[in-house]
Parts: sequence; structure tokens; C-alpha cells
Amino acid sequence: SKLDPSHVSITKAGKILEGEEKENFIANFNKATFLEKYYVHSGNEQYFLHPENAKTPYVIDTKRGKNNVKLSVYSYKDRVDVVKQYKKKIEAYSLLSDPLQQEAVS
Repeated sequence: SKLDPSHVSITKAGKILEGEEKENFIANFNKATFLEKYYVHSGNEQYFLHPENAKTPYVIDTKRGKNNVKLSVYSYKDRVDVVKQYKKKIEAYSLLSDPLQQEAVS
């Protein structure tokens, strides 16, 4: 689903993204191509919430209807992993986005 800049706050390592930086990130995220969904079952949530060898994620706080949703976005050279937390559920999937993947290289 697409992010609406007016209903989203984005942080990275405690720093809040604002203005053009926030809008560029949201535009790149919204243009990303869905790659695959990962199966998250009880017991392996920590592998998705705290992956090994991952840099500091972008954390996106937004709302879907009445529910607060938290997205953690991890950039790698070959993909972008997204971990979605809402209510007490966790979903994980990967995306392709050259601009977001470039972040992992730099």
C-alpha cells in the first residue's frame, strides 16, 4: 500500500526526516516493486525485527484506518526488506527500489 506524506512520520537513528528528504523517501518507497512476502510465524519474529548485518532501519509510523502501523525498512544491495507491525501481528516482505538500495551501498 502507498504512503501518504501527510499521515506519516519517518525516523532513522532517532533523527526525524522532514521536507524534501521525507518526500523523496516516500516517493521512492511508493514506486518500489513488490518482490516477495516472507512467512513470519511465532518464534521467528526476532529474525525480522532485528536482522543480522543490517544497518539502522528507517522507521515509519502511520495509520491504517483505526490501527497504528509501524514499518521498519532495511536497505540491502539486492533488495529492501520491510517489516510491518500492527495490532499484535508482524508481516515481512521485500521490495526492489534502486534509490533505496543505493543507501545500503553508501
